[in-house]
Amino acid sequence: MKFIVLPLWIAIVANLLGVLPAAWYTPLNVVGALLVVAHLAEYFIFQDKIKARGDSPLNAFIQTMLFGILYFGKSSKS
Repeated sequence: MKFIVLPLWIAIVANLLGVLPAAWYTPLNVVGALLVVAHLAEYFIFQDKIKARGDSPLNAFIQTMLFGILYFGKSSKS
């Protein structure tokens, strides 16, 4: 499932760099902003579960920002 999310983030970054057509600008910016807000909320709401995985805090934050619930929801070390 993670392989679906990465192309979306690539498209959002490409959009911010101005590589994509102008018609994509607003929709991808809205999707990107919603993803950032949702993943930040997930990180803080599920912080205990994320910490229980035993990963480094930086890795946990990056993975949560990229993949959201897909990062910590599937497999837990506890």
